[in-house]
Amino acid sequence: MADPKGLSARMSSNIVAILPKIAATIAERPSTRPAKIELSTAENWSLRRELLILCKDPFLGISRWTDPALLDALAPFFNSYFHPSILVSPCQITATVRASSCLDSLLCCTSDPGDAVLVSGPYWNGFDFHFRIRINVNIIVVNLPTFDLTLTSALLPALASAFSSAPNSNRIKALVLTNPQNPFGKCYPADVLLECVRFCCARTIHFVSDEVYAMSEFAN
Repeated sequence: MADPKGLSARMSSNIVAILPKIAATIAERPSTRPAKIELSTAENWSLRRELLILCKDPFLGISRWTDPALLDALAPFFNSYFHPSILVSPCQITATVRASSCLDSLLCCTSDPGDAVLVSGPYWNGFDFHFRIRINVNIIVVNLPTFDLTLTSALLPALASAFSSAPNSNRIKALVLTNPQNPFGKCYPADVLLECVRFCCARTIHFVSDEVYAMSEFAN
């Protein structure tokens, strides 16, 4: 069963299996017993004090495998150009090597093999590969009668219809929108995005906004 906080069963089982081992290792560290030299992890705990003296400044603020300077630069960038309703802080940002790996990791954490996501059509055909090859998530295409309606409020009844007509709506874990839309290259209106978020909240599914083309919409 998936975690109630929205994690997939596969990720929840990983956490259950891994965290106790990590906790036990951490609990050993303040021990006053004679120091053990642990050879299985390649961690230089016997030299930790000396290493901290040498490397203290670079270590400060590191909470993930990402350069803190990058996170500190990205937060004001998002706040200045995207105008979020709640300001973004560096601790809320995780960087990945590319957009596709970000979606792969996100859906791996929130869906299990055989689950599905709603995707408004037409969409980038790379999703067919990236959503299926490793994480094994199915795409339910949300089609509208004409392309002219894709970026309008007509999307909402189409989403509701796709959700209710799915073979097993309990296995739908997210709505994935690309904004600006690909292939049309235009942004969804703010009111449509807000209704999409409400749609997801009402059905307890994730809203995933793929904004890899952000700030690339031009007047001409």
